[in-house]
Amino acid sequence: MKRLVAVVFLSAAFLLAQTNRGAISGTVSDQSGSVIPGASVTITNIGTNEVRKLTTSTAGAYAAQDLDPVTYKVEVEMTGFKKAAVENVKVDTASTTAVNITLQTGSVDTQVTVSAEVAMLNIESGTTSSTVTSRELQDVPLVNRSVLDLAMVQPNVSGDPGTENPAMVAVTTCPGCNISVNGGRPLNTLMMADGTNNTGISLARTMVSFSPETVQEFTVQTTAFSAEYSTTGGGVISATTKSGTNDFNGAVLWYNRNPMAAAAPWSNAATNRPYPTLKYNQFSLTAGGPVYIPKIYNGKNKTFWFAGFEPNYRRDHLDQYGLMPTDGMRTGDFSGLVNTNSGWLPQSAVDQFQAAAPTAVAPANGGSVLYQQYNLAGNNQFVPVTLCTASVTTNCQPSYTPFPGNRIPAQFLDATAQKAMKYIASAGAYYLNSNGLISNISAPRRLVQDEKRYTLKIDQIVTDKDRLTGRYTATPIVKIQDTPVSPTQAAGEYSWAKQAMVAYTRMISPTVLNDLRLNYTRGRFSNTLAPQWDINTGANLNTELGLPSLTKGGVPGLNGLFPGSSLGGGGSTATGLGGGGSTSVEDREERYALTDIFYKSHGSMSLKFGFDFSHALQNVLPLYASMGGQYAFSAIQTNSTGTSTGTAGNSFASFLLGVANGTVTLRNAQIPYYYRWNSYSGFVQNDWKVRPNFTLNLGVRYGVQMPRTEKFDNQGIFRMDMIQSYPLAKPLT
Repeated sequence: MKRLVAVVFLSAAFLLAQTNRGAISGTVSDQSGSVIPGASVTITNIGTNEVRKLTTSTAGAYAAQDLDPVTYKVEVEMTGFKKAAVENVKVDTASTTAVNITLQTGSVDTQVTVSAEVAMLNIESGTTSSTVTSRELQDVPLVNRSVLDLAMVQPNVSGDPGTENPAMVAVTTCPGCNISVNGGRPLNTLMMADGTNNTGISLARTMVSFSPETVQEFTVQTTAFSAEYSTTGGGVISATTKSGTNDFNGAVLWYNRNPMAAAAPWSNAATNRPYPTLKYNQFSLTAGGPVYIPKIYNGKNKTFWFAGFEPNYRRDHLDQYGLMPTDGMRTGDFSGLVNTNSGWLPQSAVDQFQAAAPTAVAPANGGSVLYQQYNLAGNNQFVPVTLCTASVTTNCQPSYTPFPGNRIPAQFLDATAQKAMKYIASAGAYYLNSNGLISNISAPRRLVQDEKRYTLKIDQIVTDKDRLTGRYTATPIVKIQDTPVSPTQAAGEYSWAKQAMVAYTRMISPTVLNDLRLNYTRGRFSNTLAPQWDINTGANLNTELGLPSLTKGGVPGLNGLFPGSSLGGGGSTATGLGGGGSTSVEDREERYALTDIFYKSHGSMSLKFGFDFSHALQNVLPLYASMGGQYAFSAIQTNSTGTSTGTAGNSFASFLLGVANGTVTLRNAQIPYYYRWNSYSGFVQNDWKVRPNFTLNLGVRYGVQMPRTEKFDNQGIFRMDMIQSYPLAKPLT
């Protein structure tokens, strides 16, 4: 049975040994075209002076694998020939650069220097790829300040790159999710950072995001990948972050986007055309160089650092309007009100706008009468009024009667509704809004995003044969969406992630080396409440109002309180009380990974052997109706018949009575879902230079993924109970 499982999951190995490192390979020959064996090849990292020494094989071939994607100098020496030097050889991320060198006869003391040329076709690998350089990242204006924007200009790439910055509207923040590479479906692209898997566990998004100021380059691979890559249904996007060099370098940047200088979004609308609202301030302070402590330590040629500190502040808003209850309505007094197309208005407001906006104040169907459907009983409970029917002829009445004077008696007012009143904004002056209806409050939806992103990278050349690299990145992205008139509806979207990576490279011999990488990535991608009401650390409005909930913090969802909020111009629900939508969820993801790749150059062959272990987990906690119940109110409980066909009635009046409409949704337990995946995989890759202009790439890979799901309820299934509203009692007390 275990063998069968291994076969089934062969094509779904979660993570294969893979890297962002590149290579330089080539052939050394004389002017007649004959290969030169035994020539000394020296490859020097121009930024750090790190040196790799090789000797050409009997076929005149050499290969330096596992190189950082930076610029190198290649020098070749052989007795009887002039020394040759090739300057500025650029190695791209996850790519092999071909440098074939022709030696001229003469004294070795004489040097011939040439400049490296960019090959039109990479004959060292069959992989189709393209690299976006640091210069392109710096010079091209990026609207979203995301390096993924430039992936879209590469061949065989389409879709929407997305952004790590949450949007104004309620959509899932998912950078990279909708990229399609080489015709593959979205959510099938492998995202990598410095040779480590940077792909989300639940969605194929980038977990840790990088700004253009912290990325040196990235490569998009579309077809014919090396056997070291897997878990992709389309392509691989591999980013390499910046490192320090022997020279001190730094940059200070302030990126500002202001509505005053921005063009309006395009619209065919003749009226109410949109206007720019986004205000964006991004600061970036990045620097790198050798570690230098005066009189204590000089890290030139040995220890290098790169760091980035990037504060980011975004503000946006969406105009919304509402029609809030009058002071009299808040105490149950609905006398003197008219039910209009804009909502329930006092007669004075109807008279005020009768001439300017007759349609907005025209009477709505149903009238403006509140009907009494309940009588008070003991213990502050309601008993429904019984209507007479053919089968009920005693202790009944032919129809519901209006509340006297259209006023709800004080003893009928629900205690919880009265406690909640301080969180309901007061009405302002009446005005005609841009939608041609009457409102008495402005309730813009606001986006607030304040964060500080960090990157720190250290490179240590321990010995001529040993090198260590470590990087830590944190992107604590949190979007707060609220409205100033209803703080209880503040929502929080978390796109928060951090990643730690350590790599150790050991050169066993000039042709044999080993690359070991460890990484830990953690993300919180939750759609929940703002920190003020956070389920773990915030306040609990349910407790204050006397309502049940299952979390430490939280708010109830009291929906449909103000019919004028939608009629009053703009469809604003931001004037309500509480929140928590059906998509509310706490989602935390982690990945632990160990990758080891062994490199061996043998003659004209460049061999790789790799092994990987990955432990991925996802903890999901559905939050809908657990951080506070969902209570829906409508006019039915105060209309003429107690049914959807009744006339008049008012949802705010039903709220004052404490009688919800139909079903109240409330979980009876929190049921977390814990998902675990253990993945093991290995590969062998051989890039065989058959001839100087022809390379045969051979590879095989094998992987096993073992998913495991834990921690359900005792029946092993998900369960959510629907608690019916009380037919004989106030549900809010």
